[in-house]
Amino acid sequence: HRAGAPPPRPVANAPAAPHGRGPHRGPRGYHFIRVDEVIPRQPLRYEDIRSQVREDWSAMRRNASIEQRLEVLRANYAIREL
Repeated sequence: HRAGAPPPRPVANAPAAPHGRGPHRGPRGYHFIRVDEVIPRQPLRYEDIRSQVREDWSAMRRNASIEQRLEVLRANYAIREL
């Protein structure tokens, strides 16, 4: 699966199985899945995600600022759907 995306449901809780499991229906057909190793989740260290946290925080502030400005504009104009 792509990095950062949740694994398909059959894989999310699958134990290690050297002979594979399946078939599992996916959006592109049927698949057999082999789980070689299960690595438990661990909390991320801030040092490893600092830049993403900064980007997310900046985006939240930017979006809040845009939304505030839009509220001012909406108060001065009549908006209707066509």
